[in-house]
Amino acid sequence: MKNNGYAILMLLIFCQKAVAQDYVWIIGGGPSLMRSQGQIELNTQWIQKIIRNQRPDAKVKVYYTDGYQTESDVKIWQKPAESLEKLQPLARVFDFHIENGDHYRNHQVDAVVAGTDPEHLLAGMKNDFAKLTANDQVFFIYQGHGADDEDDISKNSLSLWGKNGQKRLTVGQLARLFNRLPATVPVRFMFPQCYAGGFAQLIYPNAQTGAQLTEGLRCGFMAESAYSPAEGCSSSVESGDYRDYSTYFFAALNQRTRLNQPLAVNPDRNHDGVVSLNEAHYYSLSQAESADLPRSTSEVYLEQWQPWYLRWLNHDTPPDNIYSTLANEIAQHYHFSQTDNALVTALAQRYQEWQTKQDQLLEKQTEIQEQSLQLSFDIREQVLRKWPNAIYPYTKNFYDFLQHDLTATQKFIVLQADYPRLVKLQDQDWAMNEKLLALERKITQIKKIQRLRHLAIILDQFNRYANAQQKAHYQQLLRCENAVM
Repeated sequence: MKNNGYAILMLLIFCQKAVAQDYVWIIGGGPSLMRSQGQIELNTQWIQKIIRNQRPDAKVKVYYTDGYQTESDVKIWQKPAESLEKLQPLARVFDFHIENGDHYRNHQVDAVVAGTDPEHLLAGMKNDFAKLTANDQVFFIYQGHGADDEDDISKNSLSLWGKNGQKRLTVGQLARLFNRLPATVPVRFMFPQCYAGGFAQLIYPNAQTGAQLTEGLRCGFMAESAYSPAEGCSSSVESGDYRDYSTYFFAALNQRTRLNQPLAVNPDRNHDGVVSLNEAHYYSLSQAESADLPRSTSEVYLEQWQPWYLRWLNHDTPPDNIYSTLANEIAQHYHFSQTDNALVTALAQRYQEWQTKQDQLLEKQTEIQEQSLQLSFDIREQVLRKWPNAIYPYTKNFYDFLQHDLTATQKFIVLQADYPRLVKLQDQDWAMNEKLLALERKITQIKKIQRLRHLAIILDQFNRYANAQQKAHYQQLLRCENAVM
């Protein structure tokens, strides 16, 4: 009888493990049509594909923009042709030459459960969470925009679909939602949006920094600090140009680029045949030529732990650990051969050099914008003197203008002596944005090296001065982050 009881107990334990399930929630899209860029959609589709390939048994719930509604909810941009048919001459003179490349359509994300309006999203997730059992796991992935709160980072938020694009899901609200889960259910998250660092607060009860972590495993990865914007979402469909945190993080997990090319560097640092979430994060830190400066919850924990009096200790050479290794990898890639104080000086000099160049470009861009605005105004004035019906869009007069005078007007525009110069200035302005972004990405590499060297020092201090409970908390976060997707 005793043996039978033991057998039944073992059978129950086995069955409980057998039915354990991995759940993935993907929340995506912009809060409104104008901010629902094509890059968000392409990221979401790519992540879906990776999860299906690597975790075919996972239950994936996708909430995207307006759900299964048929209205347009995605903005795609492609460079407009310089032709009368595309109305580009008219668009240039009326300062809509960039917007003239916008196209709108309904999203093409498949298997969508519902939209991201907070009312539907929260209700759906509460219902889903109520069904989870002790051995299940949760991976929460966001693809969209974020907002900050200057006074309280626990009020930083996800920008969700809704009236006027003003719907929000705050860190605190999400924490309360996660608190509904059994403590035995690990929750891992990935936030690539602006001000994402505020969501590191999810590791604490009630999303407030304190001495205790949440009872269960909870950890994740964020593209930026709680106070900084992330690399912007693009409306362009040229996915090979994307440099956001998601692009590098999921490329590492996929072990191939988003264009399905082999990675130049193996992200599997411990060579165990799989890429953990933390290894994907390290790959992003080391390899990303991006304006994002990512962080993990364990790194935020270290930074929040560091006592004020340890911040004043001098370290010419960071201790030998993962963060100094990552800093050295980036430094070598950008041809910094110096070490110790010489490297600190070289980084500061290069930072100042690139910052000065950025300031000069901004000044030059302002001049170009002022000149192009004046030229477009001058040509527009000539157009409106000849065709006054063009002055007010959305009116019967404007409709008559489009019906009868559009071709003549555009031919008139391209024959103006200043029109070629207007085209050149507007194109220079657009190209200047790309140059500025490229410089911002370089400047971020300097910031990244400096931050990683600082993290190397904090980790060494933590190992020497943290108490047993703090070390246990840190190891708990690392165990959570070192999981495989």
